[in-house]
Amino acid sequence: IPPSALRPTAFRIFTKKHNLTLKSDALQCLADYLGSKLGSEWRVKGELVLDEIARAWKRTEGDALVNADGLKNVIKAVDVPHPARPVSLARDLTVQEDVSMEDSSSSQPNRDVDPNRYFAVVDAFKQPKYIYHAARRHYEASSTPPALIALASHLPQLWRERFDIIRQRLGRNEAFQAPTFSGGREKNSYYKITSIKNLLGRHGQEFMIYGMLTLGAEGRYWLEDGDDRVLLELSETIPGPGFFTPSMMVLVDGTYTNRGTFQPLSLGHPPIEKRAISMQNFGHVDFLGVGFEKEFESHMIRAEHRFPNLKWVFAGESPLDNPQTLKSLAALFTYYEERADTNGVPQAIVLTGSFTSQPFHNTGQSRSYKSLWDALARLLSDYPTLCVQTHFIFIPGPNDPWAGAASGGGASSLPRGKISEFFTGRVRRAVKSVTFATNPVRLSWFTQEVVVFRDDALARLRRNQVRFPAVLKTAASTEDDVTMAEAEDDQEEADTDFDACRNLIRTLLDQSHLSPLPLSTRPVAWDFDHTLRLYPMPTALVLVDCSAPTWEVTYEGCPTFNPGSVSV
Repeated sequence: IPPSALRPTAFRIFTKKHNLTLKSDALQCLADYLGSKLGSEWRVKGELVLDEIARAWKRTEGDALVNADGLKNVIKAVDVPHPARPVSLARDLTVQEDVSMEDSSSSQPNRDVDPNRYFAVVDAFKQPKYIYHAARRHYEASSTPPALIALASHLPQLWRERFDIIRQRLGRNEAFQAPTFSGGREKNSYYKITSIKNLLGRHGQEFMIYGMLTLGAEGRYWLEDGDDRVLLELSETIPGPGFFTPSMMVLVDGTYTNRGTFQPLSLGHPPIEKRAISMQNFGHVDFLGVGFEKEFESHMIRAEHRFPNLKWVFAGESPLDNPQTLKSLAALFTYYEERADTNGVPQAIVLTGSFTSQPFHNTGQSRSYKSLWDALARLLSDYPTLCVQTHFIFIPGPNDPWAGAASGGGASSLPRGKISEFFTGRVRRAVKSVTFATNPVRLSWFTQEVVVFRDDALARLRRNQVRFPAVLKTAASTEDDVTMAEAEDDQEEADTDFDACRNLIRTLLDQSHLSPLPLSTRPVAWDFDHTLRLYPMPTALVLVDCSAPTWEVTYEGCPTFNPGSVSV
């Protein structure tokens, strides 16, 4: 469609009806879209579609000046098959015919829907940053782009946001809501959170307080909220399930002593909020920047159901300098290549680092590291169907450049940048669709959000967890000749591997964060802390943890699993 032919209709809908101004590149974008979508019928049905796009633009973008870049995301969301809204009652019949045509074709799974078009790999450094405002109780897009070297004032903002996000989550939990009328629940049937500053002068009374667990310079633990802090006496405290380390947000139930300290009887993680509830409140916020609109959610779910056999494969850690890894990958690729005609190939195959067994050093290792990727490219060239139809995703690990060169395979800052094109040029030429992603990375498909993270989280949490004397005493009392150090070891060994994995997942999801550890233990780029959040809870979580056994656990409706290492 020539833009000049579309201009009068677009002007009538966008400018006169919705008070929007179309830039020339946006008009060209609309002309291209309507031409491919409606063809010769654009004069009859084009007004309906333009009105739908204009309404979607006002809901998501809000800017009076319509540009091509933003319009493409809006069109992508609107283009999911759904009945268009009528411009006037005179066109109701036309819309009803469109609806009946959609319903009658629901048995055709692939009609007008390309599943690859709605598949996106979200780079952590390009993920939009939304700031939660506790006073307004909503998210706002950050007015300044995040920077790797952030201002000092951004550090307290990092902790404030972690605190406020979980605090507002607690406010919606029924267990923390007081009855709204006198004939409601009894006083003891709900929990009341008291701020730390309100403990003053109320010695000997029991309270529940919420805050961040911190370790003081003297080696004692404190609890801090937005107003004050109080010293904790953990001698008789029984912790709830999960791991507890400094910097975590916790709920503490106990007594305020006449010494000005707080003696907890129990300490636990804040209860989680399911994804469906979070999306009811913040579903209008496009946290991933993929152009998702809450209003089209039902239509996108309907489109998802048209692809019941679509597959993603997560292969775990793949050290390419281990011969067993290449054998395992060859067996994996052969399995799907041979079944491509009958079962179809996976939409995506995700391989996770470290891609070398030894930490990368930039003193003579570049050539050998590049040769590992060249060997993988030669292997992939034997599977032409996968190379053409499957999207390959590679996520770096602790030994990969460039973090491995600085940290020696230890704790590097999060998020991790992608592997340089210098090493991966041959793989990029061998595979038609390939992404070298960040760590962590988020995969978006229609309404699905899958978080993939490579980290030895279980080992880190075990090394840094708080030791509770009451638990150690219980372990010591079972055998009189057991020393305190042995009892501490027994406490770790008593948990089965499965229980430890469940506690790991519970900790991360309850904390709504992939790395709820002190920044001195696990550095995080302050301005990119939002890329590590697990709020709203993702559709699924893939945590590649080589310090833990493989697992598959569903916690509060969120499937999580650890594929382990390909070489094992």
